[in-house]
Amino acid sequence: MVATGSYEPAIRAMDREHCTASWRGVFFNVWDGDCSAVAADGIARTFHEMLSEFPDGVVILGVSRPGVALVPKPEVRERLAGMFKDHRGGLRGVASAILGDGFAAAAKRSVMTTIALMARQPAPLKIFEARRPAAAWVAERFTAGPSSNEILDVLGTLEHRFDRFLREQGSPSPA
Repeated sequence: MVATGSYEPAIRAMDREHCTASWRGVFFNVWDGDCSAVAADGIARTFHEMLSEFPDGVVILGVSRPGVALVPKPEVRERLAGMFKDHRGGLRGVASAILGDGFAAAAKRSVMTTIALMARQPAPLKIFEARRPAAAWVAERFTAGPSSNEILDVLGTLEHRFDRFLREQGSPSPA
């Protein structure tokens, strides 16, 4: 899929748990539910497709909304680890914004930071508590790429579409 407008993300997948999209070398993953093996396989396929479109590399920006499980199931972790291993040369970085206030959200960020430190990451990975610093970090991964404000605008468009989809499906939107 190709984006139709300057700030229009190309939607790659959307269901009750997640929404993925691409825009100018940024692979957006917004999570409102837990990651399934099917979703992980779709993410791997899309990442592979994006590497053909963006040979200079892709940066992943993940947004995990409150209520998403702390750590994906082992089967999902294995699939995602395989994707990172298979395409390590094309991954420029991973920013993960784990949203939410209080102890549970802070614990998720701490656990994910610890996992990132202990695991051999094929590219820089950083955990954030908000969208804005995550977008700024993503923008820094590009030498001549989108600005953090552009990335935030695209993310906002994507989340708006995802929330509308969730409402239409009868799922309450956290936004």
